[in-house]
Amino acid sequence: MKIWQKLQILLTLSFVALAFGVVPALACARTEQLNIFVAASLVDVMGEIGDEFGAQINCVDIRIIPGASSVLSRQINSGAPADIFISADRFNGDLVGDEFDILPAAMFGNRLVIIASENFNGNFEIEQLADFLDTGNSGAGRLAIGDPAHVPAGIYAKEALQAAGVWELVKDRLAPAGDVRAAVAFVVNGAAPFGIVYLSDAGFEGIKIVSEINDVLHEPIKYWGLLLNDENNSAAAFFNFIGSKFAQNVFIEAGFTPIISD
Repeated sequence: MKIWQKLQILLTLSFVALAFGVVPALACARTEQLNIFVAASLVDVMGEIGDEFGAQINCVDIRIIPGASSVLSRQINSGAPADIFISADRFNGDLVGDEFDILPAAMFGNRLVIIASENFNGNFEIEQLADFLDTGNSGAGRLAIGDPAHVPAGIYAKEALQAAGVWELVKDRLAPAGDVRAAVAFVVNGAAPFGIVYLSDAGFEGIKIVSEINDVLHEPIKYWGLLLNDENNSAAAFFNFIGSKFAQNVFIEAGFTPIISD
C-alpha cells in the first residue's frame, strides 16, 4: 500500500472517530500531585469527592491523608507537604492557619451519637451511660471515644459527658482512641460495649446508634478548611469543588450538616 493511501485511511478513521465522539485522552505533560490532609472522619467522603473531581480534571494525582486533626496539624507545621487541610475543630485549624497566615473557613458540621454493637437491645440517653457500662459484658464496661487529650471527637464527647453530669462516673473507664475511626473499631471489634462518635461514622456494619446526643451539651462541631497552596491550580479548584452541589450532597448523605454561616 502506498504512503498516500495509508494517510487517506488514517484521516478517514480520524473523521469517523470525531463524528462519533471517540476522542482519545490527551497525554499529560505533567501530573499535578494534590495532598489533602483531612480529619479521620472525612476519609470516605473525601475519597468519593476526590474520585469525582479526578474524573472531571485530567492530570491530577489526588492523595487523601487522614488522621487525628491534632496529629495532622503538627505534621503540617513541621513541613509535611499539604495543599489542603480540613480539621475537625477550630483549634487545630487555627494552629495551621497561624503558621501560614490564613484564616480557616467553616465548611460543614456533624453531631455526636452513642453507638453499641448491633446485638445490643435497647436505647438510653447519655445521662444513663454509666448505668449501662456497669451492665456491659464486653470490653470490661469501657467507653470508646477519641482521646480527649487531643482528638476533637473526644474533646466534644468529654464536654457532653461533663454537661450531662456523668464525666466523673466514666472518666476512669474510657478506651481512648487515636482518632474517631479507631473508637468505632473498638466497638465493632468488641473491645468496648459503647462508644461516642460522630453521626457520620456510625454507619459501619456491626454497630448501631443507641441515641443522638443533644448538641447543646457541647461546642458546635464544625470542620475548618484551609487552602495552603494557592499556587497549585488543582488545589484551588478542589477547594472550590468542596462547595459544589455534588460534594454537598455527598456530605449530607454521609450524615454531615451544612453550615449556613459562622
